[in-house]
Amino acid sequence: MAAKKRMVKKMKVARPRSPVPADIVPATFFVADWPPGVVPGTPARGSFFVRCHAKELAKCGALIRIGKSRVIISKNYMRWLSNQKHRDAVLNYTPPGLNKENQNDEA
Repeated sequence: MAAKKRMVKKMKVARPRSPVPADIVPATFFVADWPPGVVPGTPARGSFFVRCHAKELAKCGALIRIGKSRVIISKNYMRWLSNQKHRDAVLNYTPPGLNKENQNDEA
């Protein structure tokens, strides 16, 4: 009786991943680590923005809490933000302590 040959499968080698571009928004992010590509652009402004609109963001599922940290769900946040385009006050605001000159320098 002839011995059967065992078929050995070759392991696939994982390809190295390309670096993630900076303009891609993460699926979730902490308010304290606000990404620069997302309106309003900085952690300080993001914190102020979330404080002003916390109830609305929570209602649409864009803001959740993990322990004491506040977390933004990007998909829901972008949907909420697109529905707010008619409200200039939402997008064009200056947090207390920041004047218009500082706001333009950071952007």
